[in-house]
Amino acid sequence: MKTAIVTGTTLGVGRKTVTELSNMGYKVIATSRDPERIKDLESENVYVEKLDTTNFNEIKALYEKYKDITLDVLVNNAAGAVDATNLVNEDPNNFTKSYMLNVSGPMYLTKLFTNNLAKSENSTVIFISSFAGKYLYTGQSNYTNSKSAVSNLADLFRLEYAPLNIKVTEICPATINTREDQRRDIAMTSEDIVSAIIWVCGMPKHCNINFIEMAPTLSRKYL
Repeated sequence: MKTAIVTGTTLGVGRKTVTELSNMGYKVIATSRDPERIKDLESENVYVEKLDTTNFNEIKALYEKYKDITLDVLVNNAAGAVDATNLVNEDPNNFTKSYMLNVSGPMYLTKLFTNNLAKSENSTVIFISSFAGKYLYTGQSNYTNSKSAVSNLADLFRLEYAPLNIKVTEICPATINTREDQRRDIAMTSEDIVSAIIWVCGMPKHCNINFIEMAPTLSRKYL
């Protein structure tokens, strides 16, 4: 049985990724800052764990619990803004916390599980970045800056992991309808992003998908 770790599984892409991988026969370690909200995902092959990617002690504790596994897939999906605003109004503590959530935490988690990924015959690490980091806009400075760094993080891991035969993919989506009560007419669904994740996970060992950019077909501008 293949094993996957998916972060940020309370809603949207993370939750649906857990369900899809589980249905495919994966053992899935699903993490959330509030594990009570994902208790319904728990099953024979889905393990629910508490993980806040701004808390390095929690990341280390997760690793210690699963340090002997062979890891086939790691989906770094947990992300968010921390009271984001324009740079001239930005709180440096919020800026730092956003970077920890979106960059430092995923870096540390991925780093710790390096040997576990190397044990797999065909392992893949997926970083979910965002159009917000590539097509910048004002008003969300700590989020857009940290999401820009996610792209560099994926590129660096790809370079360092190549000798270990660990594949690394960045998936960069535009606007997604994550919550049913906040739907936008022109936006992608969580299922759209999950379909790309599943496709990447199924690629043969000799083929690495470096980068996928996804946007709504009917949008006249980047969302």
